[in-house]
Amino acid sequence: MTTTSPGRGRLLLNFWIDLISLIPFLICLATGLAIQTNYHFHHLPDSTLLWGGDRQFWQGVHLCSACATLSVLIPHILLHLRWFKTAVFRNSSLGAGQRRWTLALGAVFLLTVMTSLISLPLIPGSGLHHLFIEIHDKLGLLLIPPATYHLLHGGRWLLKIGRRLMT
Repeated sequence: MTTTSPGRGRLLLNFWIDLISLIPFLICLATGLAIQTNYHFHHLPDSTLLWGGDRQFWQGVHLCSACATLSVLIPHILLHLRWFKTAVFRNSSLGAGQRRWTLALGAVFLLTVMTSLISLPLIPGSGLHHLFIEIHDKLGLLLIPPATYHLLHGGRWLLKIGRRLMT
């Protein structure tokens, strides 16, 4: 029987959480962009088929992938909570500007999730529902550049750690 060091166990857990969260996150990102671009910006009717599905279908896929992403993202955030606290609230190797960006992006992400969750029990088509969805949509668009950077940076980490874990 082989044993792993606590550091290696945490690294392995982090690796699998990051890997598992990748697919639903990419689906959530792609469906959010498709809904925003085609049904919001181009004002296509809700019944218009896009890659075989109408708006309701893509909203369902978006919601399911968002739930799957959040279920894995919560452990991901908890694993990085110590880094986040150090980076934002304590003296760290990050400069003041980076600390502010980290805090701002965390706040925008939290608001994006909250506006989506608040809209769920509201009556679809009502003014309040529409308001929260619009806020969610615009905040989601703001998160695309930092999410892309995070994916590229994290993707390199996943490849590096994956190679190390396989040896």
